[in-house]
Amino acid sequence: ALSPCGGGQVMAGTYTLSSPIMYQCGAGQVGVASIVLTTSAGGIQVTGFGATTLTGPASTNGMFMVTGSEPRGGCTWRYTLLGAFTMPNRYEGSWIISFDFCSSLNMCFSRSGATNGTLR
Repeated sequence: ALSPCGGGQVMAGTYTLSSPIMYQCGAGQVGVASIVLTTSAGGIQVTGFGATTLTGPASTNGMFMVTGSEPRGGCTWRYTLLGAFTMPNRYEGSWIISFDFCSSLNMCFSRSGATNGTLR
């Protein structure tokens, strides 16, 4: 059995998110309903956040953290996704969207939330 703090193995595949990651402001919008997670000896990659690939170090304990950024709408959008595999085909985690170099007129504010992914 895997512990709720990880302890298993990060499983590559396409994951449907229990709660889609959604955010919109004057600099654009993002909507993520599923992600593709790939693993290699060099690390973990996650796609599904538009054209941005999130990357992070290889996991040894079933936990992962990936980050990425992209310029959009006059701002730098920064994404972070954290997760811990609690079952071989499911992770529990959280996400953060933050902004750099963004005009206050865009009304873009950092957001975070919980999400779970289930392997399709």
